[in-house]
Amino acid sequence: MEKKTYYNCGKIRKAIGDVMKENAIARTNLGSDSTLTEKREAVAAEKRSLKAIRHLDPEYVDVLLAEHK
Repeated sequence: MEKKTYYNCGKIRKAIGDVMKENAIARTNLGSDSTLTEKREAVAAEKRSLKAIRHLDPEYVDVLLAEHK
């Protein structure tokens, strides 16, 4: 049986997509008037949310997390 991943399982794709959408909304809500602390908190929250779903497809989520290093 093939391992379920982002690429072959709709439920996993939707769950990861939902988190990515929420992260994108949070980043979009940051404005030019946002403080450095607010920006850092948004990035930290994004990392936490990605780590929370990492079990769904570790390889895919690790690529997303690598963008924050």
